[in-house]
Amino acid sequence: MQDLRNTLLRSLYKGALAGAALSPVMMGCINESVTEQGNNKPWTLNKTTYTSSCLEDGESYTEYPHEGWEYNMSSSDQQTIIVCAPQSQVNCKHAMNMDAADVEAHITAALGSDDACPPSYPYADGDGNVCGPVVDSDEECCYRITVAFTFCVEGRPFTVDGMARLARVKESDGWCDEAFMPTGLDLLNEKHLREIAFKWAEAGTHEHASVASFAKFIMELMSLGAPLHLVQSATNAMHDEIRHARDCFTIASSYAGKKLGPDKVSVDGGLAHVQDEEAILKAAIYEACIGETLAASVAQWMAPKAIDDHVREIFEQISMEEGSHAQLGWEFVQWMLYTRPHLIPVAKACFEESYEEPCSPWAQGLTREERILLGHGCIREPLEDLLRRRAYHTLVIPCADLMFSLLDSGLNDAHAQI
Repeated sequence: MQDLRNTLLRSLYKGALAGAALSPVMMGCINESVTEQGNNKPWTLNKTTYTSSCLEDGESYTEYPHEGWEYNMSSSDQQTIIVCAPQSQVNCKHAMNMDAADVEAHITAALGSDDACPPSYPYADGDGNVCGPVVDSDEECCYRITVAFTFCVEGRPFTVDGMARLARVKESDGWCDEAFMPTGLDLLNEKHLREIAFKWAEAGTHEHASVASFAKFIMELMSLGAPLHLVQSATNAMHDEIRHARDCFTIASSYAGKKLGPDKVSVDGGLAHVQDEEAILKAAIYEACIGETLAASVAQWMAPKAIDDHVREIFEQISMEEGSHAQLGWEFVQWMLYTRPHLIPVAKACFEESYEEPCSPWAQGLTREERILLGHGCIREPLEDLLRRRAYHTLVIPCADLMFSLLDSGLNDAHAQI
Protein backbone atom coordinates (compact mmCIF):
# COMPACT_ATOMS: atom_id res chain seq x y z
CA MET A 1 0.00 0.00 0.00
CA GLN A 2 2.91 2.35 0.75
CA ASP A 3 4.19 1.92 -2.83
CA LEU A 4 0.78 2.66 -4.34
CA ARG A 5 0.34 5.69 -2.10
CA ASN A 6 3.71 7.18 -3.00
CA THR A 7 3.13 6.49 -6.71
CA LEU A 8 -0.13 8.43 -6.63
CA LEU A 9 1.27 11.31 -4.64
CA ARG A 10 4.50 11.64 -6.61
CA SER A 11 2.66 11.49 -9.92
CA LEU A 12 -0.01 13.98 -8.98
CA TYR A 13 1.87 16.40 -6.80
CA LYS A 14 5.51 16.08 -7.87
CA GLY A 15 6.66 14.45 -4.65
CA ALA A 16 4.97 16.88 -2.27
CA LEU A 17 4.41 14.07 0.22
CA ALA A 18 7.23 11.76 -0.83
CA GLY A 19 8.38 9.69 2.12
CA ALA A 20 5.38 10.58 4.27
CA ALA A 21 4.50 7.90 6.77
CA LEU A 22 1.29 5.95 6.51
CA SER A 23 -1.48 7.36 8.64
CA PRO A 24 -1.75 5.55 11.98
CA VAL A 25 -5.54 5.80 11.85
CA MET A 26 -5.95 2.13 10.98
CA MET A 27 -3.78 0.80 13.80
CA GLY A 28 -5.95 -1.46 15.90
CA CYS A 29 -8.56 -1.73 13.14
CA ILE A 30 -6.96 -4.52 11.17
CA ASN A 31 -5.39 -7.67 12.50
CA GLU A 32 -4.08 -10.02 9.86
CA SER A 33 -3.32 -12.75 12.37
CA VAL A 34 -5.49 -15.83 12.31
CA THR A 35 -8.15 -16.59 14.86
CA GLU A 36 -10.64 -19.38 14.61
CA GLN A 37 -14.31 -18.47 14.37
CA GLY A 38 -17.19 -20.83 14.95
CA ASN A 39 -20.34 -21.04 12.85
CA ASN A 40 -22.40 -18.09 14.08
CA LYS A 41 -25.42 -18.81 11.89
CA PRO A 42 -28.39 -18.13 14.17
CA TRP A 43 -30.43 -21.19 13.30
CA THR A 44 -30.54 -24.50 11.51
CA LEU A 45 -32.76 -24.52 8.44
CA ASN A 46 -35.65 -26.96 8.67
CA LYS A 47 -36.41 -29.27 5.78
CA THR A 48 -40.07 -28.56 5.24
CA THR A 49 -42.62 -29.77 2.71
CA TYR A 50 -44.48 -26.71 1.52
CA THR A 51 -48.22 -26.87 1.01
CA SER A 52 -49.87 -23.53 0.36
CA SER A 53 -52.21 -21.79 -2.03
CA CYS A 54 -49.28 -19.41 -2.65
CA LEU A 55 -47.37 -22.13 -4.48
CA GLU A 56 -48.39 -23.15 -7.97
CA ASP A 57 -48.69 -26.82 -8.82
CA GLY A 58 -45.71 -28.15 -10.71
CA GLU A 59 -43.54 -25.11 -9.92
CA SER A 60 -40.13 -25.60 -8.32
CA TYR A 61 -39.07 -23.05 -5.72
CA THR A 62 -35.60 -22.52 -4.28
CA GLU A 63 -35.50 -22.04 -0.53
CA TYR A 64 -33.25 -19.29 0.87
CA PRO A 65 -30.95 -19.44 2.68
CA HIS A 66 -29.27 -22.54 1.32
CA GLU A 67 -25.61 -23.44 1.34
CA GLY A 68 -23.71 -21.24 -1.08
CA TRP A 69 -26.73 -19.11 -2.02
CA GLU A 70 -24.49 -16.02 -2.40
CA TYR A 71 -22.54 -17.71 -5.19
CA ASN A 72 -25.37 -18.65 -7.52
CA MET A 73 -23.91 -17.58 -10.89
CA SER A 74 -27.31 -17.08 -12.49
CA SER A 75 -28.61 -14.95 -9.65
CA SER A 76 -28.84 -11.75 -11.68
CA ASP A 77 -32.20 -12.99 -12.97
CA GLN A 78 -35.45 -12.14 -11.27
CA GLN A 79 -36.52 -15.16 -9.24
CA THR A 80 -39.48 -16.25 -7.16
CA ILE A 81 -38.08 -17.92 -4.07
CA ILE A 82 -39.06 -19.08 -0.61
CA VAL A 83 -37.39 -17.00 2.10
CA CYS A 84 -37.37 -18.45 5.62
CA ALA A 85 -36.45 -16.46 8.71
CA PRO A 86 -36.45 -17.54 12.37
CA GLN A 87 -39.71 -16.80 14.18
CA SER A 88 -37.72 -15.18 16.98
CA GLN A 89 -36.56 -12.40 14.66
CA VAL A 90 -39.63 -11.58 12.58
CA ASN A 91 -43.29 -10.73 12.95
CA CYS A 92 -44.89 -13.56 11.02
CA LYS A 93 -48.04 -11.84 9.80
CA HIS A 94 -50.15 -12.28 6.69
CA ALA A 95 -48.52 -10.97 3.51
CA MET A 96 -51.43 -8.61 2.80
CA ASN A 97 -50.49 -6.75 6.00
CA MET A 98 -46.80 -6.37 5.05
CA ASP A 99 -45.34 -3.21 3.57
CA ALA A 100 -42.02 -2.85 1.73
CA ALA A 101 -40.11 -2.29 4.99
CA ASP A 102 -41.55 -5.50 6.45
CA VAL A 103 -40.46 -7.49 3.39
CA GLU A 104 -36.96 -6.01 3.54
CA ALA A 105 -36.73 -6.77 7.27
CA HIS A 106 -37.78 -10.38 6.62
CA ILE A 107 -35.10 -10.87 3.95
CA THR A 108 -32.47 -9.34 6.24
CA ALA A 109 -33.52 -11.58 9.13
CA ALA A 110 -33.28 -14.61 6.85
CA LEU A 111 -30.01 -13.84 5.07
CA GLY A 112 -28.21 -11.32 7.24
CA SER A 113 -27.40 -7.71 6.47
CA ASP A 114 -26.00 -6.79 3.06
CA ASP A 115 -23.83 -4.04 4.62
CA ALA A 116 -20.72 -6.21 4.19
CA CYS A 117 -21.48 -6.28 0.48
CA PRO A 118 -22.04 -9.94 -0.43
CA PRO A 119 -21.40 -11.03 -4.01
CA SER A 120 -25.13 -10.96 -4.66
CA TYR A 121 -28.03 -10.01 -2.43
CA PRO A 122 -31.76 -10.38 -3.12
CA TYR A 123 -34.22 -7.55 -2.71
CA ALA A 124 -37.97 -7.47 -3.31
CA ASP A 125 -38.59 -6.55 -6.95
CA GLY A 126 -41.34 -3.93 -6.99
CA ASP A 127 -43.87 -4.96 -4.36
CA GLY A 128 -42.12 -8.33 -4.16
CA ASN A 129 -45.25 -10.26 -5.10
CA VAL A 130 -45.22 -11.56 -1.53
CA CYS A 131 -47.49 -14.41 -0.50
CA GLY A 132 -47.73 -16.31 2.74
CA PRO A 133 -46.69 -17.31 5.23
CA VAL A 134 -46.44 -20.60 3.38
CA VAL A 135 -45.46 -22.87 6.25
CA ASP A 136 -46.78 -23.36 9.74
CA SER A 137 -43.78 -23.78 12.04
CA ASP A 138 -42.86 -22.74 15.55
CA GLU A 139 -39.29 -22.06 14.43
CA GLU A 140 -39.51 -20.44 10.99
CA CYS A 141 -41.64 -18.03 9.03
CA CYS A 142 -41.48 -18.47 5.25
CA TYR A 143 -42.88 -16.37 2.41
CA ARG A 144 -42.90 -16.67 -1.34
CA ILE A 145 -41.18 -13.51 -2.61
CA THR A 146 -40.21 -12.36 -6.10
CA VAL A 147 -36.73 -10.88 -5.93
CA ALA A 148 -34.00 -9.40 -8.09
CA PHE A 149 -30.34 -9.26 -7.11
CA THR A 150 -27.88 -6.49 -6.46
CA PHE A 151 -24.10 -6.80 -6.59
CA CYS A 152 -21.16 -5.30 -4.78
CA VAL A 153 -19.22 -3.45 -7.47
CA GLU A 154 -15.43 -3.31 -7.29
CA GLY A 155 -13.08 -1.15 -9.29
CA ARG A 156 -14.46 1.13 -12.02
CA PRO A 157 -18.09 0.21 -12.75
CA PHE A 158 -20.11 1.05 -15.84
CA THR A 159 -22.93 3.17 -14.47
CA VAL A 160 -26.06 4.71 -15.92
CA ASP A 161 -27.79 7.29 -13.70
CA GLY A 162 -25.76 6.05 -10.75
CA MET A 163 -26.72 2.37 -11.17
CA ALA A 164 -24.03 -0.17 -12.04
CA ARG A 165 -24.56 -2.34 -15.11
CA LEU A 166 -23.04 -5.85 -15.05
CA ALA A 167 -23.36 -8.75 -17.42
CA ARG A 168 -24.58 -12.15 -16.30
CA VAL A 169 -22.09 -15.01 -16.20
CA LYS A 170 -22.75 -17.77 -18.71
CA GLU A 171 -20.97 -20.77 -20.19
CA SER A 172 -18.85 -19.30 -22.96
CA ASP A 173 -15.40 -19.80 -24.42
CA GLY A 174 -15.13 -16.34 -25.95
CA TRP A 175 -13.65 -14.53 -22.94
CA CYS A 176 -11.17 -17.00 -21.51
CA ASP A 177 -7.93 -18.74 -22.40
CA GLU A 178 -7.37 -22.46 -21.98
CA ALA A 179 -8.06 -23.63 -18.45
CA PHE A 180 -5.11 -24.59 -16.27
CA MET A 181 -4.65 -26.72 -13.15
CA PRO A 182 -4.29 -24.32 -10.18
CA THR A 183 -2.00 -25.38 -7.36
CA GLY A 184 -3.93 -27.16 -4.61
CA LEU A 185 -7.05 -27.70 -6.70
CA ASP A 186 -7.32 -31.35 -5.65
CA LEU A 187 -7.48 -30.33 -1.97
CA LEU A 188 -10.64 -28.23 -2.35
CA ASN A 189 -14.17 -29.51 -1.80
CA GLU A 190 -17.08 -28.76 -4.11
CA LYS A 191 -18.31 -25.84 -2.00
CA HIS A 192 -14.89 -24.17 -2.11
CA LEU A 193 -14.57 -24.71 -5.86
CA ARG A 194 -17.97 -23.13 -6.43
CA GLU A 195 -17.19 -20.14 -4.21
CA ILE A 196 -13.77 -19.49 -5.76
CA ALA A 197 -15.14 -19.86 -9.29
CA PHE A 198 -17.95 -17.43 -8.51
CA LYS A 199 -15.60 -14.86 -7.01
CA TRP A 200 -13.33 -14.87 -10.05
CA ALA A 201 -16.28 -14.87 -12.47
CA GLU A 202 -17.81 -11.96 -10.57
CA ALA A 203 -14.49 -10.11 -10.81
CA GLY A 204 -14.56 -10.87 -14.54
CA THR A 205 -17.94 -9.18 -14.91
CA HIS A 206 -16.58 -6.10 -13.13
CA GLU A 207 -13.56 -5.94 -15.43
CA HIS A 208 -15.85 -6.52 -18.42
CA ALA A 209 -18.04 -3.60 -17.30
CA SER A 210 -14.93 -1.44 -16.91
CA VAL A 211 -14.30 -1.76 -20.65
CA ALA A 212 -17.62 0.00 -21.27
CA SER A 213 -16.84 2.49 -18.52
CA PHE A 214 -13.57 3.54 -20.17
CA ALA A 215 -15.21 3.72 -23.60
CA LYS A 216 -17.71 6.12 -22.07
CA PHE A 217 -14.92 8.02 -20.30
CA ILE A 218 -13.04 8.51 -23.59
CA MET A 219 -16.15 10.07 -25.12
CA GLU A 220 -16.43 12.36 -22.08
CA LEU A 221 -12.78 13.39 -22.38
CA MET A 222 -13.34 14.28 -26.02
CA SER A 223 -16.39 16.38 -25.12
CA LEU A 224 -14.35 18.29 -22.52
CA GLY A 225 -11.40 19.01 -24.79
CA ALA A 226 -9.06 17.02 -22.57
CA PRO A 227 -5.33 16.91 -23.31
CA LEU A 228 -3.82 14.11 -25.37
CA HIS A 229 -2.15 12.26 -22.49
CA LEU A 230 -5.47 11.77 -20.67
CA VAL A 231 -7.19 10.39 -23.79
CA GLN A 232 -4.22 8.12 -24.52
CA SER A 233 -4.12 6.82 -20.94
CA ALA A 234 -7.84 6.09 -20.99
CA THR A 235 -7.48 4.20 -24.27
CA ASN A 236 -4.65 2.10 -22.82
CA ALA A 237 -6.70 1.45 -19.69
CA MET A 238 -9.58 0.10 -21.74
CA HIS A 239 -7.23 -2.48 -23.28
CA ASP A 240 -5.99 -3.38 -19.78
CA GLU A 241 -9.56 -4.06 -18.65
CA ILE A 242 -10.17 -6.40 -21.58
CA ARG A 243 -7.13 -8.41 -20.54
CA HIS A 244 -8.19 -8.36 -16.88
CA ALA A 245 -11.63 -9.72 -17.79
CA ARG A 246 -10.09 -12.50 -19.86
CA ASP A 247 -7.69 -13.45 -17.05
CA CYS A 248 -10.45 -13.49 -14.42
CA PHE A 249 -12.74 -15.65 -16.53
CA THR A 250 -9.84 -18.00 -17.29
CA ILE A 251 -9.20 -18.54 -13.58
CA ALA A 252 -12.94 -18.88 -12.88
CA SER A 253 -13.22 -21.51 -15.63
CA SER A 254 -10.28 -23.44 -14.22
CA TYR A 255 -12.02 -23.77 -10.85
CA ALA A 256 -15.52 -24.27 -12.27
CA GLY A 257 -14.49 -27.05 -14.66
CA LYS A 258 -16.29 -25.34 -17.54
CA LYS A 259 -15.62 -22.26 -19.64
CA LEU A 260 -17.28 -19.11 -18.35
CA GLY A 261 -17.72 -15.64 -19.77
CA PRO A 262 -20.00 -12.60 -19.71
CA ASP A 263 -23.37 -12.33 -21.37
CA LYS A 264 -24.45 -9.06 -22.98
CA VAL A 265 -24.60 -5.89 -20.89
CA SER A 266 -27.15 -3.15 -21.49
CA VAL A 267 -25.60 0.16 -22.57
CA ASP A 268 -28.90 2.01 -23.07
CA GLY A 269 -28.59 5.55 -21.76
CA GLY A 270 -24.86 5.19 -21.20
CA LEU A 271 -24.00 8.47 -22.91
CA ALA A 272 -26.90 10.50 -21.54
CA HIS A 273 -24.58 12.71 -19.48
CA VAL A 274 -21.59 12.80 -21.82
CA GLN A 275 -21.55 16.64 -21.82
CA ASP A 276 -22.62 17.16 -18.20
CA GLU A 277 -19.40 18.40 -16.56
CA GLU A 278 -20.64 17.99 -13.00
CA ALA A 279 -21.86 14.42 -13.61
CA ILE A 280 -18.56 13.52 -15.31
CA LEU A 281 -16.55 14.87 -12.37
CA LYS A 282 -18.65 13.01 -9.80
CA ALA A 283 -18.34 9.74 -11.71
CA ALA A 284 -14.56 10.13 -11.94
CA ILE A 285 -14.25 10.70 -8.20
CA TYR A 286 -16.48 7.80 -7.17
CA GLU A 287 -15.37 5.32 -9.84
CA ALA A 288 -11.67 6.15 -10.26
CA CYS A 289 -10.25 8.20 -7.38
CA ILE A 290 -12.09 6.04 -4.87
CA GLY A 291 -13.21 2.82 -6.59
CA GLU A 292 -10.06 2.02 -8.54
CA THR A 293 -7.73 3.19 -5.79
CA LEU A 294 -9.40 0.78 -3.36
CA ALA A 295 -9.49 -2.05 -5.91
CA ALA A 296 -5.78 -1.66 -6.65
CA SER A 297 -4.99 -1.71 -2.94
CA VAL A 298 -6.98 -4.88 -2.28
CA ALA A 299 -5.40 -6.63 -5.28
CA GLN A 300 -1.95 -5.57 -4.07
CA TRP A 301 -2.68 -7.06 -0.64
CA MET A 302 -4.05 -10.26 -2.16
CA ALA A 303 -1.20 -10.96 -4.59
CA PRO A 304 1.34 -12.48 -2.16
CA LYS A 305 -1.38 -14.61 -0.55
CA ALA A 306 -1.94 -16.62 -3.79
CA ILE A 307 -0.36 -20.08 -3.71
CA ASP A 308 -0.43 -20.53 -7.50
CA ASP A 309 2.28 -18.70 -9.45
CA HIS A 310 -0.03 -17.89 -12.37
CA VAL A 311 -2.77 -16.52 -10.10
CA ARG A 312 -0.23 -14.46 -8.19
CA GLU A 313 1.18 -12.98 -11.41
CA ILE A 314 -2.31 -11.99 -12.55
CA PHE A 315 -3.01 -10.32 -9.20
CA GLU A 316 0.27 -8.43 -9.44
CA GLN A 317 -0.50 -7.22 -12.95
CA ILE A 318 -4.06 -6.23 -12.05
CA SER A 319 -2.91 -4.34 -8.95
CA MET A 320 -0.25 -2.48 -10.92
CA GLU A 321 -2.55 -1.57 -13.82
CA GLU A 322 -5.53 -0.69 -11.62
CA GLY A 323 -3.13 1.56 -9.74
CA SER A 324 -2.30 3.32 -13.02
CA HIS A 325 -6.03 3.65 -13.72
CA ALA A 326 -6.51 5.23 -10.30
CA GLN A 327 -3.63 7.57 -11.11
CA LEU A 328 -5.39 8.54 -14.34
CA GLY A 329 -8.55 9.28 -12.36
CA TRP A 330 -6.73 11.59 -9.97
CA GLU A 331 -4.92 13.33 -12.84
CA PHE A 332 -8.22 13.88 -14.62
CA VAL A 333 -9.94 15.29 -11.52
CA GLN A 334 -6.95 17.54 -10.90
CA TRP A 335 -7.16 18.81 -14.49
CA MET A 336 -10.92 19.35 -14.21
CA LEU A 337 -10.63 21.38 -11.02
CA TYR A 338 -7.75 23.53 -12.27
CA THR A 339 -9.60 24.31 -15.50
CA ARG A 340 -13.06 24.54 -13.89
CA PRO A 341 -12.54 25.84 -10.33
CA HIS A 342 -16.26 26.42 -9.89
CA LEU A 343 -16.54 22.62 -9.54
CA ILE A 344 -14.28 22.43 -6.47
CA PRO A 345 -17.24 22.50 -4.00
CA VAL A 346 -18.84 19.63 -5.95
CA ALA A 347 -15.65 17.57 -5.66
CA LYS A 348 -15.33 18.28 -1.94
CA ALA A 349 -18.92 17.19 -1.39
CA CYS A 350 -18.25 13.89 -3.20
CA PHE A 351 -15.40 13.00 -0.87
CA GLU A 352 -17.39 14.06 2.18
CA GLU A 353 -20.37 11.92 1.14
CA SER A 354 -18.18 8.87 0.52
CA TYR A 355 -16.54 8.96 3.96
CA GLU A 356 -16.51 5.70 5.91
CA GLU A 357 -15.29 5.10 9.44
CA PRO A 358 -11.86 3.45 9.42
CA CYS A 359 -12.87 0.40 11.43
CA SER A 360 -15.26 -2.12 9.94
CA PRO A 361 -18.18 -3.28 12.10
CA TRP A 362 -18.06 -6.67 10.33
CA ALA A 363 -14.35 -7.36 10.78
CA GLN A 364 -13.46 -10.61 12.50
CA GLY A 365 -10.51 -12.92 12.56
CA LEU A 366 -9.92 -15.36 9.71
CA THR A 367 -11.15 -18.91 9.89
CA ARG A 368 -9.07 -21.77 8.56
CA GLU A 369 -11.51 -22.01 5.64
CA GLU A 370 -11.05 -18.35 4.80
CA ARG A 371 -7.28 -18.76 4.84
CA ILE A 372 -7.62 -21.61 2.33
CA LEU A 373 -9.80 -19.48 0.07
CA LEU A 374 -7.35 -16.55 0.25
CA GLY A 375 -4.69 -18.81 -1.20
CA HIS A 376 -6.86 -19.15 -4.31
CA GLY A 377 -7.62 -15.46 -4.70
CA CYS A 378 -11.01 -15.57 -3.01
CA ILE A 379 -11.59 -13.00 -0.27
CA ARG A 380 -14.79 -12.89 1.75
CA GLU A 381 -16.69 -9.69 2.25
CA PRO A 382 -15.94 -8.63 5.87
CA LEU A 383 -12.18 -8.73 5.29
CA GLU A 384 -12.50 -6.99 1.92
CA ASP A 385 -14.59 -4.28 3.54
CA LEU A 386 -11.89 -3.81 6.15
CA LEU A 387 -9.12 -3.57 3.55
CA ARG A 388 -11.08 -1.06 1.50
CA ARG A 389 -11.64 1.11 4.57
CA ARG A 390 -7.93 0.98 5.36
CA ALA A 391 -7.11 1.98 1.79
CA TYR A 392 -9.64 4.81 1.91
CA HIS A 393 -7.94 6.35 4.94
CA THR A 394 -4.34 5.74 3.91
CA LEU A 395 -4.67 6.44 0.17
CA VAL A 396 -7.80 8.36 -0.79
CA ILE A 397 -7.92 10.86 2.07
CA PRO A 398 -4.24 11.96 1.83
CA CYS A 399 -4.53 12.47 -1.94
CA ALA A 400 -7.77 14.40 -1.64
CA ASP A 401 -6.49 16.53 1.26
CA LEU A 402 -3.36 17.52 -0.62
CA MET A 403 -5.22 18.21 -3.87
CA PHE A 404 -7.66 20.56 -2.15
CA SER A 405 -4.86 22.15 -0.15
CA LEU A 406 -3.03 23.03 -3.36
CA LEU A 407 -6.20 24.30 -4.97
CA ASP A 408 -7.22 26.38 -1.96
CA SER A 409 -3.78 27.92 -1.64
CA GLY A 410 -3.86 29.08 -5.24
CA LEU A 411 -0.78 27.12 -6.29
CA ASN A 412 -0.88 26.26 -9.98
CA ASP A 413 2.43 24.46 -10.51
CA ALA A 414 0.62 21.24 -11.33
CA HIS A 415 -1.67 23.03 -13.75
CA ALA A 416 1.32 24.48 -15.57
CA GLN A 417 2.65 20.98 -16.15
CA ILE A 418 -0.61 19.45 -17.39
